[in-house]
Amino acid sequence: MSKEDDPLDKIINNIKNRDEHEELYQKPPSILKMIANFAISMAEFIAKGAPIVNMRDYKQRVRACGNCPHLKTKRMQCGLCGCFVEHKAKMKTAQCPDTPQRWAPQTPEYRPNE
Repeated sequence: MSKEDDPLDKIINNIKNRDEHEELYQKPPSILKMIANFAISMAEFIAKGAPIVNMRDYKQRVRACGNCPHLKTKRMQCGLCGCFVEHKAKMKTAQCPDTPQRWAPQTPEYRPNE
C-alpha cells in the first residue's frame, strides 16, 4: 500500500501517537493571537468561496505537518499559529506559518516564483 492509499484516520492517529517528548518546546501563541490568526484565515477562506483541497493534497499537508517540530501532536495543533491542522489543511487559501514550502495556498493569485 502506498502512502497515498493510507486511510486518513491512520495517518492522523500515527501522528497523535508519537512520543510527547519528541515535540519541540515552545511557548504557544496567546489566545488573542490564535483568535486573530483564525479570523484572518477564515475571512480569506470565505471571501474566496470556501475552497477545499482534494483528498490527496489534504493527506500530503497533514503528513507535512506531522513531520514538523512545531506540531503539538496530541491536539494536532500548530505551535506557531495555534490552528488545528486537521481543519486548516483542508482550506485551499491556507498556508504553513513556518514556511510556505511545507505547504502553500492553492489559489490562482498565489505565485510562489514571483
